[in-house]
Amino acid sequence: MLCVCLCIYILNPSLLVTYNKIISPAILATFLFLLQDFLRKIFLSSEKEHRALLIDFVTNFLQICLLAYYALLQKLDLPAACWIVAITYIPSVILGIYWLRPGPIIFRNIRFAWKNHKEQSGWMFLSAIVQWLAGNFFVLAAGWWLGAAALGALRLAQYIFGLLNVVLQAVENYVLPKASLIQHSDIQFRKFLLTVWKKTILIFIPAITLLVLFSEVIMKMAGGQSYTGYSYVIYGLSVVYVVIITSLPIRIALRVKLFRSKLFYWICSICNF
Repeated sequence: MLCVCLCIYILNPSLLVTYNKIISPAILATFLFLLQDFLRKIFLSSEKEHRALLIDFVTNFLQICLLAYYALLQKLDLPAACWIVAITYIPSVILGIYWLRPGPIIFRNIRFAWKNHKEQSGWMFLSAIVQWLAGNFFVLAAGWWLGAAALGALRLAQYIFGLLNVVLQAVENYVLPKASLIQHSDIQFRKFLLTVWKKTILIFIPAITLLVLFSEVIMKMAGGQSYTGYSYVIYGLSVVYVVIITSLPIRIALRVKLFRSKLFYWICSICNF
């Protein structure tokens, strides 16, 4: 975030003045979000899913209630929304730390954690950068070549598919710790991945089929009559999600087996880099 602010300062300093009221809550919200996500992953990996779900529920419930309250009072603007988002992470972070009860800080443990992080996170960072660039280039290209209306239709369709993406992320967050526990047994590991893949297909394929069949109706309900001509966007995203679902066992296996470099090359090949 400091690099982003520095780039903005160099390229367009007036933006920092325009958005000076949201910089502080944005930084605070980012820090607390990462801390809460770290706590959530600890609970998931230690098979305490109910605690991970609860800290998410606390934050989301408070955010929805406070945002709705300020909206009803007609006092909701961008700075207020950013502060609400930031502050509502605090109770869940406190609750997560209370449940975790971390011990004293020991330098040997920090050095051990840093070594593992350095060895395992490099390829994941590079794959995240590739995915981010690929996704933003796609959006930029849509706005540049197809026009603002097509870009709006694309973003609208992405929001429609956002629910599927949430479910897919939930599946991965649940499967990864389970798969890690049995990855020493190749037979059980393959059987588990196959079972998860079949169940995922049973959930996603009918949903994607319904989105394709009623694409024009969905786009009309979501954006109005003018967006019915962009129903082909849903067709394209449906194909993308079919590929994602088909490759789910491969992605999980690469992450569990710590084949970070192979995951990076695989993502690069998908994104045509």
